[in-house]
Amino acid sequence: QNLLEPPTFDGWSGGPDWINRATLLGRYRLLGALLGGGEPYGQRVDPAAAARRHGAEDRASAARRLVEWMLDGQIEPPSAERVAAARGALDADRRGAAEALRDFARALALLPEYQLA
Repeated sequence: QNLLEPPTFDGWSGGPDWINRATLLGRYRLLGALLGGGEPYGQRVDPAAAARRHGAEDRASAARRLVEWMLDGQIEPPSAERVAAARGALDADRRGAAEALRDFARALALLPEYQLA
């Protein structure tokens, strides 16, 4: 896609029309790099800090906020089980909230609902 040069007057097609094996793999890699906390993006993308700025005071409220943002609050039954498992891992994680919430955000980003949100 060329920035500011859509292919039609309607813009770019969205949803499942632009997801294929190559673009999906690229999106997964970019999300891994953005949420990983390492180079080249470092700590510029911090899910815990973003949630705190929007009123989340603990891991549970931060996790709810991430689900709202990343999945539009819409979770299909198979993915709901995966979100519940990720929430359980988040609650059991003894690391700092920032690292645990990064892992939770990565788990959300792997869901089909995230790719179509």
